[in-house]
Amino acid sequence: MWHIVLFFICVFSLSAGPILSIKEVRSEYPEVTVQVSVNQPAPGVIFQVKEQWAGKELTVPLHQVKLLHDKAIRLFLVIVIDATKSVSKKNFIAAQKEAELIIDALGPSDAVSVYSANGRATQILPFSSDKEKLRSAIRSIRREGKVTKLYDSLATAMQTARNSAFTTESTEAVNTALLLFTDGKDESSVLSEDDAAELADLGRKERIPVFTFVSGTKDSRTLMRLSGKTGGEYYARLPDSRSIVERMKIQPESMYEIKYTSEIYKFVNHSNDPVKNFISVKTPDAEDTVQGSYVISYAEFVKLKYFDKETFKLMVIIVLTLVLIILSLIFYFIYRSYEKRKENKEKKKKYEVSKLEEEREKKKMLGRQYINHLLAEGKIPEYHDDIEIYPATDPAESLSPNYAAYLKQKSYELLEIALREGREYHNAALIRKSEGERRPARRYDLFLDQTVIGTGRWSNIYLDDPAGSPAHARIRRIKGKYVIYDLLSDSGAFVNGKKILRPKALNDGDELRIGRTKFQFVGEE
Repeated sequence: MWHIVLFFICVFSLSAGPILSIKEVRSEYPEVTVQVSVNQPAPGVIFQVKEQWAGKELTVPLHQVKLLHDKAIRLFLVIVIDATKSVSKKNFIAAQKEAELIIDALGPSDAVSVYSANGRATQILPFSSDKEKLRSAIRSIRREGKVTKLYDSLATAMQTARNSAFTTESTEAVNTALLLFTDGKDESSVLSEDDAAELADLGRKERIPVFTFVSGTKDSRTLMRLSGKTGGEYYARLPDSRSIVERMKIQPESMYEIKYTSEIYKFVNHSNDPVKNFISVKTPDAEDTVQGSYVISYAEFVKLKYFDKETFKLMVIIVLTLVLIILSLIFYFIYRSYEKRKENKEKKKKYEVSKLEEEREKKKMLGRQYINHLLAEGKIPEYHDDIEIYPATDPAESLSPNYAAYLKQKSYELLEIALREGREYHNAALIRKSEGERRPARRYDLFLDQTVIGTGRWSNIYLDDPAGSPAHARIRRIKGKYVIYDLLSDSGAFVNGKKILRPKALNDGDELRIGRTKFQFVGEE
């Protein structure tokens, strides 16, 4: 990012015309604002601006030339009245009246400090805007003494005026001035003519003009030089008080604000050199020129050089369209990914169902093979071929009465074996293990003689498990002992990680897995 760079080269003519200086250059390219000050302002000021960049020079039309201020908004005035008896009573009273007229002509924000000079400088009233207090202070001065010590009083009053410029917090244009009423005599002053010249230099440097009104017939050349060198006026007779105040408020320089639109970018290629702007001021008597500069960033140059408003709008539309297309593609791929996951989930579910059905058919086939084996060994009587073997709550129900009797006998023997392996409990329960926040742990008390576990609505303990069967397993309570059966479920029942193939007695701490759901058997003796 290029930063605005300012530097100033002032070129002054040798004529006695106005002196021009640049205070500030602000660039919001192509809009440029320049603040300049003109010392010793004269009527009929004409400004002209030229720009140079990359070997091209262009005269720029000005949009606005605005006078910011040429008069002070506020005046700090020190009034010094010669109150020695060397001043006649008539002239002293006239000076007091003239001072009051000056006070009446001041604005509401102006401030005045009053001094009397009679042997030493005495401050009658510090800076105040209260006109009534100021009038009272002027009237309270009395003639006394014969030694004026004029220059001592001027030095003290000028120091007071100088301090006012430093202590004021106002951001407005402020002027300071000193107004002296005297007969021009200086008896026994400790300051020499050289000291008076030093006072004049101080007044000129601190911009404190000295305005002098001398009563009497003899002019004072020293006071004339003092007033002239500080930028003030010397009066043998006071003009209108309002014109004096207006003269005191005229600032030594006028501030102007110049605004224009630069078009030099249209005629050159971009350069890292700053744009030079030459501001000239013309008056009927003289001409001065001052040079400033600012930097155009490459981004600003490209935007203005190659993109007009219509092109810029088109580019914005294209960019927004591309952003919408990209967002649409992102949404499409997210949606497709979601659908793919959903499709894979459905496929996986169908695969698991097919595997369960395959295992179920395999169990049917193994059942038939087992019966055929028993028939071949003559351990059970023959049966009809049209009898279908299929899983049921009670496997004996799938056979004819003869085979049912055999299987019931066999079932009894297996149950007897299981009961020998189990311990008696006064109460028992199944604790379903936690599977996170979705399925917290839960306790199921086994208070029924037969408790069916499954996904069917007739189950005593309901399983919300896609791998479970409607009637998956059954737990029987026989004389305080608990035995679990696998009701020919699709995925089987497991105790301590082993699939049960016959009735299995449960002991405290055994882990059961029904489908994908895990339980722990808790027995209380």
